[in-house]
Amino acid sequence: TFRVFLFLPSILSATITVTMYRNFVETALPEMFPQIFNGVGLLSNAKTKMFALLFFMVWASFGTQILMYSGAMNTIEQSVIEAAKLDGVNSLQEFFHIILPLIYPTITTFLITGIAGIFTNQLALYNFYGAGATQSFQTFGYYFYVMVVGGDKTKYPYASAAGLMFTLIVAPITLVGRHLLEKYGPTVEF
Repeated sequence: TFRVFLFLPSILSATITVTMYRNFVETALPEMFPQIFNGVGLLSNAKTKMFALLFFMVWASFGTQILMYSGAMNTIEQSVIEAAKLDGVNSLQEFFHIILPLIYPTITTFLITGIAGIFTNQLALYNFYGAGATQSFQTFGYYFYVMVVGGDKTKYPYASAAGLMFTLIVAPITLVGRHLLEKYGPTVEF
């Protein structure tokens, strides 16, 4: 049940998920807790808007990560864990010396794709605000998405050139990050 609930944002259309979330944080929460919210939703309040957007992005990506991590953990042989317990390993040691090294490639994958997506992630701002997001919350990904979706073909070369420039910046960072994660990450030694 929890996997379905957490994976729900990945199953449903982004527009449906954003609409449900917006209605929840803008209408349902202020009605359920009027003394806390004073009738103002999380996305309408300038102090809580960024938190609400970041929470949505974490929730929307959490389901995929849970499925990937639980899938990686299911591949760990039970005999390895049983042997460690027979040797007197406690839960913390089991996590840091067995589980973490064995699922580390999955963790590395998420970290590397996160680094690579620095300039393309738009925090679902277009789904929340269309082309009208306030400038203080705009990301590079959102700015270029709006520039291209706007239909003004004179802006395509600028968006393309910026994409190439950001690729030249983020590609070495991604490769160095990958190298460092592989070099200094936990290893499995038997």
